[in-house]
Parts: sequence; C-alpha cells; structure tokens
Amino acid sequence: MLEIKELRADALFLIVDFFNELNIVDDVYRIFFVENKIDFEFKNPNKPTKKEQAEFEELKRKRGHKTINDLIKLVIKNFSKSKSAVYELLGEVTGTDAKTIQNTSMPTLVRLITDLFKKKELMSSLKPLLELFANEPDEDETSITE
Repeated sequence: MLEIKELRADALFLIVDFFNELNIVDDVYRIFFVENKIDFEFKNPNKPTKKEQAEFEELKRKRGHKTINDLIKLVIKNFSKSKSAVYELLGEVTGTDAKTIQNTSMPTLVRLITDLFKKKELMSSLKPLLELFANEPDEDETSITE
C-alpha cells in the first residue's frame, strides 16, 4: 500500500514548486491568511480564562481542518493543469515514482493527496514559509511570487 513517508526538508520546497507549477500560490496564501484567518480576542490577553482558551483552541482546530480541506479541494480542482506535477510530487513523498502514482487507483490517488495535506509537519512548515515570502495582500493584488 502506498503511503506518504516522513517529510524531509526538501519536500517543503517540492510542494512550493508544485504550487507554482499549478499556479495556485496566491490561492494557497488566501486560504491560509484570508479565508481561514482566526479572529479571536481575549478579554485580557495577558490572562485568558479557561473558557476563552478552550474556545480559542476549538476555533483553531476547526480552522485547521477547514484549511486542510480547502487545500485538498484546491489541488484536486487544479489537477488537470499539471497531472505530471501531481504524480511527481506524490511519487517523491511516497518514495516511489510518478509512473507508479499514475497507475494507481483513483481512490488511492485522492487518499494520497489527502494524507499529504494532513501531515502536521507540512502544515506547520508551510504557513511560516508563506509568511516569509508574502506581505498581506492588497484587495487587488495577492501575488507572493513577484
């Protein structure tokens, strides 16, 4: 059975290249920093109550799930832009190759895409990387590749 292996440092850059090849970098940025931005104010930020902390953690959990789901939908929606990029990326992160991924079943392909974006090490690394390369977008401009 094909599985996503432990992600190493180079996988992050493969994923960024993958986003660039699909031309979805701006969409990924928007998912992280606009659509799923967490707006939560503690009454006293220096000493939040247990209830506020619990509400904040629940909001973070829900937004995290939504962010992952939005990324998965974005990749699947843009799959036809570069099937080879999807196959190459998944081949790399499973320790196989693009041909193996191309010949896998549709349910397995969708599971691999889902599993990749559910990897905690990916999500915890991707957001800070996007922050490094991006300024908060203006209404008319969201490019982080300029």
